[in-house]
Order: sequence, then C-alpha cells, then structure tokens
Amino acid sequence: MGQYTTLSKGSTMLITGVNGLVGSHCADQALQHGYKVRGTTRSLDKNKWLLEVFGNKYGTAVFELVEVKDMQQPGAFDEAMQGCSAVMHTASVITFEPDPDKVIHPTLKGVREILRAASKTPSVRRVVYTSSQAALCTTTEKVLTVTQNTWNDTAVTLVTDPAQFAAVPDNAKGLITYCASKVLAEKACWEFVRQEKRHFTLNSVVPNFNTGPSIYPTQPASSSGYVKAAFLGDEKALGLLNMLGPMNYIDVRDDGRLHLAAAVFDDVHDERIWGMAGDWNVHDMMEVFEEVDSNWKDVKRPEGNARDQTIYDRSRSVELLKRLGCDGFTSFEQSVRANLSGMSV
Repeated sequence: MGQYTTLSKGSTMLITGVNGLVGSHCADQALQHGYKVRGTTRSLDKNKWLLEVFGNKYGTAVFELVEVKDMQQPGAFDEAMQGCSAVMHTASVITFEPDPDKVIHPTLKGVREILRAASKTPSVRRVVYTSSQAALCTTTEKVLTVTQNTWNDTAVTLVTDPAQFAAVPDNAKGLITYCASKVLAEKACWEFVRQEKRHFTLNSVVPNFNTGPSIYPTQPASSSGYVKAAFLGDEKALGLLNMLGPMNYIDVRDDGRLHLAAAVFDDVHDERIWGMAGDWNVHDMMEVFEEVDSNWKDVKRPEGNARDQTIYDRSRSVELLKRLGCDGFTSFEQSVRANLSGMSV
C-alpha cells in the first residue's frame, strides 16, 4: 500500500453488489489490504458462498453480508451504511433490457439513494462509483481522445427522443439504453456533489470488459462467465463476445485495485479513473484460447478485425496500480488465462 492513505486500516467499507464479478473483487482487494467489508446483495440465501470464501481467506470477523432487496427504495442503504468510512457502489442494472424505464430509472434511483445515505452518514469519507466505457462512447471504431469531460451524450439523446429511439435497430436498443443509464448515473453523481453540501470525496472508476478469475469458480459472473462458456464451445457466448465489438478490457483484479485506490488515497479526489488496460477483439481472445487448447486452431475466426480506436491517458491508473504493488495493468493474455484457470482442458 502506498503512502498518503485517507482511511485507517480496519475501517469498514460498504460495497454494493458484492456478489457480482467487480464487487467481489473490490471486496477481496479491500480485505487483502486490511480493511473490513460490509457487502450488500439482493438475496442472502443465494450468496452465502461469499461468507464461506472470504471467511476462509481472511477470517470471519472482517466480512459481513447484508440484504438490500431493492436499491430504489427510500432509505435502502441507510442502515447498511452506518459506521462505514467508504462506499463502493458497484451495483447496477445490466440486463440490456431495451425499455429505458426498466433500466435508467432504477439505476438513477439506486445512485441517488447511495448519495443521500452517504450525505446522512458522518463516518463516510469516500464514495466510489463504478461507471463504464459505455458512459464515454457507444462505438469504439472511431478515433476519440477521451478526457475527464468525455460523455456518451449520443446515447442519452437517442433514448430521450422517441422518434430517434424507434429508428434504432431492435438488437441495439438494449445496449443504447445501458449506455444512457451509465451516462446519466455518473453525471448524477457529479451533479450531486456540486450542488449539495457534502463531507465526502467522490471518485469514479470507468472500466470496460472485465476478464480474469471469479472469486468463486462455481459462481461465474457476467463477462467472466461468457469467456469460459465461449472457450467451452458455446456459440452463443462466442457470438456475444464478437457482437460486443472491439473494446478495452481490464483484469477484474486491477479493477478492484483501482476502486481501492479511489477509496483510500488522499490525493485521489474528484477524479474519473480510467480502467482501460488496452484494446482487444474476439480474434485476440481466440488466439489465447488456441494457446491453451490447440483444438482452437481449427475454429474459423469471425470476419473483420477492427480495433478499439479510443485513446486514453492511462498514466494515472498505472501510477495507482504501482502504489498498490503492481507493475501496471495485467496483460490480456494473463487475464484470459486466469479466467480459464481451474478448468479442465
């Protein structure tokens, strides 16, 4: 751990969506560096495995799991946040449901409940919001130099104009709606801290496709599960990875580290931290598959080999990772191999 930390070891962090791929790794990094974690989930019964995993690894006294069934409800996080020094809000609506009312409204309500609860909880000193490359752009095939002021306003315009949204192809409506939800939610965070009197610092981490190992291999989550399924020959999963198009990736362990840096380092305040390790496409992933299992050399590659054209200044993120003991970002090959670790090939 680098110097200039704003939270003392042993402080408690609230992590929403702790059962998710990103949330579970945020918890793992916090616990690894000597912090306590209180994680929220919509169902205690379905996610008791977290108590087993973290209890075995760090002891039973440093991790607790609480149920928040509906993050939209007024006061949803009030009790869970009591006594916490930092909050990582990783929970989001990732259904790719095309109806904006079923994605944008719940996402915004959840963000606002987190911020309201934090503003009422004197112990909270840091709030970290998990954003996404979706908040920056919809397509990555056009050259775009990303700055702290880059936003995917196109997605918001599309979903708020019924005529324009009707013209969006049906198979793209869910993605556009998700993009708009991330833009509006992150903007709501920054608007809140500008307009409201607050005693905490806000940072956001802006990652994209998360690869790397699951905390609990039999509970594969989101992108981690897609990679494993594709490797095992699931054509639907492989097709989905190809449909997502070229984009940036981040190893989920690095994602957790950047969230930790945003929560604890004194000199990180009011920042958007780029969780973009480098670009990849489905051809790159299939090359790693082939290195792991030679049978993949006979699998036909999809047509096209476009690259992510967005340009990021990654120096700040690399600096933060180094302060946490890493050399920088985990490579794509290392991350995908870790994603597949423990599988019989």
